[in-house]
Amino acid sequence: MMLRYVQAWVDSEGRPHCYFRRPGYNRIPLPPIGTPGFLAAYETAMAQKPALIGAEATKPGSVSASIAAYYVSDAWAALAGGTQGMRRPILEKFRSHAMQNGTRYGELPLNRLHKDFLTAYLEKMKPHARLNTFKALRGWLKHAKHDVTRGIDKPKARSEKHHSWEAEEMAAYEARHPIGSKARLAFALARFTGAGRSEIARMGPTHIQGGAIAIARQKTGVPVTIPIHPELARVLEATLVTGFSTFLVTKSGKPYSPNDLSEQFRAWCDEVGLPERCVLHGLRHAMGDALAETGSNAFEIGSVLGHKSARSAMHYAQGADRKRMARTAMKRLVSGNDE
Repeated sequence: MMLRYVQAWVDSEGRPHCYFRRPGYNRIPLPPIGTPGFLAAYETAMAQKPALIGAEATKPGSVSASIAAYYVSDAWAALAGGTQGMRRPILEKFRSHAMQNGTRYGELPLNRLHKDFLTAYLEKMKPHARLNTFKALRGWLKHAKHDVTRGIDKPKARSEKHHSWEAEEMAAYEARHPIGSKARLAFALARFTGAGRSEIARMGPTHIQGGAIAIARQKTGVPVTIPIHPELARVLEATLVTGFSTFLVTKSGKPYSPNDLSEQFRAWCDEVGLPERCVLHGLRHAMGDALAETGSNAFEIGSVLGHKSARSAMHYAQGADRKRMARTAMKRLVSGNDE
């Protein structure tokens, strides 16, 4: 059984700890997993309503009150968990931003916001931050029926694809970090599942079902079921798993946060002497490339990587097609065959 939002670990004195931790909700202590009352407490925690950040300080008709109402709306609930996790800090930063006179945006009447006001706020940001902030503000203002973003051109941010690990780089990492080490386990989970760092950080024994790993993508909410690769099975069997709910835990026995896992993985790469371009997310791209180059179509690639649509996985398939066509064209040129 897959339990979402549960974090469990054993401290240095052997005492078990278990908490329900869901973004935007209050943290709730739970009985240890497997003990009487655990499932009932878990179901109660899942049924709780989200916490209203700053709700006690909101004024009717204010920006802050409108954002608080957005957090409990159907429009907010329809967003994927990863999208909520990204947009909430953006909205909180917006309403806590102070003007020169000390007045915070959250204290302003909602009808005080207009196109030029938001344009001035956005133009100070870098391209990617500007685009993400624009999306977050537009979603909220549409719900508030005060969408002044309609008069603002959507910011453009050129997205650069992460470096897809090369075979030599993967071989170097594996040579430095042997099977049985935590560093090798993190690498294998990323390489042979194509999961993102959020999924790898919370992936654990409960996600293994019938010879496959079943987990939902944090960003899109799309569930994926990935048959366990023989090499990953070998790594899992040889590695001592010390966490209750996750395969990977910190020195204190707690699950990694996605950011902490990325930083730790960078340290493991530094031990090998790998360049900065070799990051954890690059192994996800390496999986997409490998699937495409072995003949998988965009729908199949998307099913492994947890894309919402085949369109997101299309660049992997197209890239592999171009490589195959280039090889065919050059072979024809060399042989002098016009057919």
